[in-house]
Amino acid sequence: MKKAILIVIGATGLIIISCQNSSQSDPHDINDSQALVTRNTDTAKLIELMHGTWLQPNPINEKEVQGFKLNKDGSAESINMATLIYRNWWINDQHLYLVRESKGNKQTITDTIVFPVLHVTDQELILKDRDRTVNYKKL
Repeated sequence: MKKAILIVIGATGLIIISCQNSSQSDPHDINDSQALVTRNTDTAKLIELMHGTWLQPNPINEKEVQGFKLNKDGSAESINMATLIYRNWWINDQHLYLVRESKGNKQTITDTIVFPVLHVTDQELILKDRDRTVNYKKL
């Protein structure tokens, strides 16, 4: 009888231990359960969340911020970026499209850059830029 009780206690202990999540995750990692942007995300809701001013620390001077403002009329504005001027924006298939002008060396180049939207709330925006993620906070 004692042997059966010990087996039940041991098995219960193993079940409890195996159910615990022992992996440590970075609080900034985004998993499927946390991400707002999914294939089922309503585009109108996504567009509404995107309106506003999005800022991040300036990588050259962390005392300053830089970013962009996405206006409801589809126009965009650069913030603290004299040589990179955002003109327009739109959302398509969970991607942010930004039309921008790059000014330098006495020439202006206009192009459209596309960022997959990884996560967006009313306060936070995370975009994918090639092999890195870019984090913004809403002003």
